[in-house]
Parts: sequence; C-alpha cells; structure tokens
Amino acid sequence: MATDRGYPDWEEIGEKTSEAARASWEFTKKFFRKSAQKTADSTLLLKKLTKRQRFKLSKVKQYLHKNEFNKLIALVKQGKANIELKRYGWSFLISGKDLLPILHYVHPEKRKYIFDESEEKPDRTFIREADKKIQKAFYSAAFADFSERAWGAVPQYLAPTLVSPVHIKQAIALQLFCSNDFKILLKGGRPKKKLLASASEIDSSLVVSDIDELIGKERKEVLSSGKLLAGTRKKTPRNPKFNLILPVKKISLKKFTDLVESLVIQEVKINRNDIFFIKRYIKHAQKIKVKLPPTLTDRVKLFALALRKGNKKVGKKTIEGILYFVKASAAMELREQVETKDLARVFKIFQQIHQ
Repeated sequence: MATDRGYPDWEEIGEKTSEAARASWEFTKKFFRKSAQKTADSTLLLKKLTKRQRFKLSKVKQYLHKNEFNKLIALVKQGKANIELKRYGWSFLISGKDLLPILHYVHPEKRKYIFDESEEKPDRTFIREADKKIQKAFYSAAFADFSERAWGAVPQYLAPTLVSPVHIKQAIALQLFCSNDFKILLKGGRPKKKLLASASEIDSSLVVSDIDELIGKERKEVLSSGKLLAGTRKKTPRNPKFNLILPVKKISLKKFTDLVESLVIQEVKINRNDIFFIKRYIKHAQKIKVKLPPTLTDRVKLFALALRKGNKKVGKKTIEGILYFVKASAAMELREQVETKDLARVFKIFQQIHQ
C-alpha cells in the first residue's frame, strides 16, 4: 500500500475500504431482508383461513399426504400459493368427479409481503410437484371410473348425430385404442365423411383422407403409413392393405325399426372438454401392454378359420386385425389381459361385417 517514496497510497486504501464497506452493507441488507421475511412468514401463519380458502383446501386434502397438506396450508396463509378449482363439465357419458384443484405459485408482484424471492425456490418447487401429483391422482381416478363404461361410451363420440349400425362405430373406436398399425377403409358417401371427420377430431395422428383423391406417389405413401382410417366411394383398391373394410350406408327409415337394438340412438352433446378427456384416456390406454392368454389363442385361430371358410376374401390382414382388436378391447378398459368378453365383442363385429 506504500508508494515508491514510502508514503501510504491513500487512493488504494480508500478503494479497498469502499469495497469492504459495500460488501458489509450488502450482507447487512440481505440479513435484514431474510429476518424480515421470516418474521412476516411467521406472523402470517397465525392468520385465519377464509371460508373460500378452507373450501378449496378441502378439495386438495384427498390427494396429498398429511405433511404435504400442512405445508400447503402454510403457503396459502403466506400468500405464496393459490388454489384454482377447475370444473370440466363432462357429459353424462364420462361423468365422475370433474372438479380438479390446480395449484399456482403466487408471484411476488401480486403479494403484499416479499423481501427476498431467491429464498422461495424450494416453495416454488414444492407447489409445482404437488400440483403434478394432484393431477396424476385426479386423472388416475377418473380413468379407472370411466374404464367401466368405455366400451359403450367411446363409440357414441363418433359422429353422434349419424344413425348407423353400432358395429361400425365400435370397430373405429377399437382402432383408436390399437397400439399396432391398423388400417380401416370406409366405403360410402356422406355418412363415411362424418365418421372420418369425427375420428380425426379425437385422434389427429390418424391419417384420415379420401383415397379417391390421391394419386401416384402420394397415394402410395398414405397406404404405406402406420395407422390409417381412409375413405373411398369406388370399389375396393386392388391388393388392399387394410385390416378391415367397412361399407357405410345411410339407413332407410324402413330398416331403422328393425335395427333399433343395434343402433347408437342416444344423442350425445360433444363438448371440447369431453374430447380432451377421450384423447388423454386413449393415450393412457395405449401404454398398457396387453397379453393374450394361451387358452384363448386357439379360440381366435378357430374363429379365423371359420370366417375364412365362409368368405375367401378373408386373409392375413383380417386375421391380424382380429388379434389387434381383442387386445384393443382390453386396453379400452385398462386391462392388461384379454378376456372372453373381448373375443365375443370382436367376433361379433367381424361376423356382422363378413356375413
């Protein structure tokens, strides 16, 4: 700190003293901010919850452990967490509990007391993870409840205003739950277009198109794609690569009275939240690894042979379709193993198509 002449370098001393003073001042400010924050947080814990806050917390309690719930109460009192109750308003086909509690971290600018946001990182992480846990538990319960009605409900979301034999809609519904590549060709006019549009709304990953409008390379690419739900008004293409070909015709008033038992006649009002739920349910169901017990394998083989005897057009793709469908039927109800009722459903669909 001395100059060449041996005198003190007062300028350097002043700079170092200023740096130390600034560091000391910053430390002091930080210390007081922390102390003030802890004091404010402790004081706010003594605050009583409002009636609205108690109601919202009561909807959260079932999803969290006791310690997690108590911590959330503290964060709500301190103004760091807020609970939003979202009601989906699902139709009667889904029903079940439709009130989802959503946790939000309240940013400092929206609060009365905030001194040091950097100290709140653990609280933000807790709120985010607790919210994920609540959503997972909520949908798990909703899916389990819906799985008992899925077989009857899902087909009703396919062109609900279109009167058509129920096995047509059941076949398309099963395709939505197939984890394997499965191709269906719909033959017909306007009724076919309604079904194509409706299925596309539920699962946009399906390649939905009118193959009559495709030519050359584009047509070849579509037919060689994975899952496919296509339509045509012309005759079945040569060497079809479809697991199932469904003729979709408008039912005449005369035939209607004879088909009442096998028709989807209950009007369904589809809303956006219903479609969102069905999409999420399908995505969840497709993750299930379904097994076909050896005891049921022989029954599938015997049915395929009997179907082949009655219709020479039944080939390898059709038999693949039967195997895929029985597994899709189990997945639709969130089961890991095929049961006899799955075989009965699929056999009936193929019998009605190939009769």
